[in-house]
Amino acid sequence: WNEKFRFDIDDNSDSLHLDIWDHDDESSVLEAVRKLNEVRGVRGLGRFFKQVCQSARQSSQDDFLGCVTIPLQDIPSTGLEGWFKLEARSQRSSVQGRIRLKMWLSTRENRGISEEDNWTELMQHESLYATFIDYELRSWSKETWTWNGDLPGAALTILHQHAVQGDLTDLQTAIAHFVAASRVYLKNPLDPRWMLQLLTDIEHAWTSATLTREEEMWLADSFTAMLERWMHQLRHHRQLFPALHAPSLTRLEHVLRCLAYLSNMKAFWKCCPFNKEIRGEIVATLRKGTPEWMNNLKNSIMVTEEYDPSFVDFLSEVYIHLQHARSHYHPLFEGTNGIPYFSVVFKQMDKLLSDEVMGFLSQQDHPDSRLIFSVYLEVKDLATFNQHLPSGGDHKLLLPKCYEWFEPSVSCWLSICKGKALQRVRMAVDLEKACEGDRLVKHSTSAVDIEAMFC
Repeated sequence: WNEKFRFDIDDNSDSLHLDIWDHDDESSVLEAVRKLNEVRGVRGLGRFFKQVCQSARQSSQDDFLGCVTIPLQDIPSTGLEGWFKLEARSQRSSVQGRIRLKMWLSTRENRGISEEDNWTELMQHESLYATFIDYELRSWSKETWTWNGDLPGAALTILHQHAVQGDLTDLQTAIAHFVAASRVYLKNPLDPRWMLQLLTDIEHAWTSATLTREEEMWLADSFTAMLERWMHQLRHHRQLFPALHAPSLTRLEHVLRCLAYLSNMKAFWKCCPFNKEIRGEIVATLRKGTPEWMNNLKNSIMVTEEYDPSFVDFLSEVYIHLQHARSHYHPLFEGTNGIPYFSVVFKQMDKLLSDEVMGFLSQQDHPDSRLIFSVYLEVKDLATFNQHLPSGGDHKLLLPKCYEWFEPSVSCWLSICKGKALQRVRMAVDLEKACEGDRLVKHSTSAVDIEAMFC
């Protein structure tokens, strides 16, 4: 069982006939093979089958299990796989049972190499598929990632005929398609939903066939290239997949689904056994991309290296992006790969923003108190995002303690407020006049001014 046989066909009207016998446990397989090898000529073959039949008659139970006959014309070009009912030799035989067969046709050119070696045909199929993709993309007027990977009927027919002619298995065909699409993806972004389908095709066909070492290395190179490409996209996901652009968020979701599916593929871990855990790589990529993004954002808003009112605009922009991170990006990363995106990003931003604020407060030229107050309000708002972190963890954040950084400034503000309040009270007393209300109740204007000052 679970054996593979190859038969040469000269006439398409032939039929495949199989006789299934129960091997006698008392004789070894090697003994049966030895007797068969001793057969010489047609008469010897007849004598061998006669001995088999005599052995069957001597036994209390018939060793013949049944037979099946399948016309070759009934086998489609896509192959035929299923359970076939066993038939009896004669009406006296009682046969019950089925046999599972997988049959397909191929027409390969005889080049004097092993029948199992179809590496050349596999490479040709990959190149042919990539050519069809390039042609479709050249005639596609929209962004390349909006093309869903559908090829016209003529292209599919050619690919199918080539797969049959090259005797390519379903697994080899699926791998060739993924490798070709990966090669194009490195030049032009493609629809990640289509890439996910190609990965699914490989995994579904993986259990039914095996690969040579050369084919495994070929597939491993494509896996590695696509993994690096997707990690690069995640590193710059804020620029490539804007939070307020719904189609871009859909693309990001399917990129993450590709990575999640890849991390559970038997084919991936067979071909890339020493690869790092993908979930950990995603977290590391986010940690690398966050400082780069913040530095680029700062340079785009703050024209000079000095801290001026544009620093407040920078902090305000970071606040908006953190809102997007919590409401748009976090559900995607959490739902597909179980990554606490907001926690990873905010903890890193907490350290980066703290360094920026401390640099602002420690500059030699003391900034205007109103600018300090504006920065304080922005930092206080940023610190409120710690409420969205998982409870129970020791997050060791710096922003929630930002009031300690501004204590000298707060003391200065209070002193200024106290001085201005006293000055206003003195002025109110100097300008004091008696007034009468509707009910002839006398009161002073200074009392009204002082009350309004604290409202």
